[in-house]
Amino acid sequence: MADVTITITGVAPLLRKLDAITADRTLRTAMHASLSMLQSDLQKYPRPPAQGEFPGFVSVKQRRYFFWALRSGRITVPYRRTGMLGRAWTSRITGRGLNMVGVIGNVMGKYYGRYVQDSKRQARIHQGRWATVQAVARRRRRAVVAEFQRAIRAAIQRG
Repeated sequence: MADVTITITGVAPLLRKLDAITADRTLRTAMHASLSMLQSDLQKYPRPPAQGEFPGFVSVKQRRYFFWALRSGRITVPYRRTGMLGRAWTSRITGRGLNMVGVIGNVMGKYYGRYVQDSKRQARIHQGRWATVQAVARRRRRAVVAEFQRAIRAAIQRG
């Protein structure tokens, strides 16, 4: 899936008021909370499409694949959700202090996840129903910035 970046700027002057350990702990706490918020949004499943809501095949190749996969037993109708896409979202934090980076990823992105939750590759059937990584980042940008501001303010007041 495509990389999405939310950069927090203007943090350095505030962190100078804190010792290195407190600054790192403060940023790490805010990063964990932010990643958790984003990951939670990405893990949510929309309601299944109603009967007759399928927009049709995009190409002859897609239609042929569908019927071949149906005959061979690779897919069944109605489709049963496994929940694997939602459970495959993970996050990690690397670096320290001002070089800290939070990363959210999904191993299913290499397979079918990009056709479900990446706005550049999202299949037509999923558009407008499944949250994309890019849309979640845009929608939550202010909340992420606010989380860092809150954590830094609280650390400065404590110390």
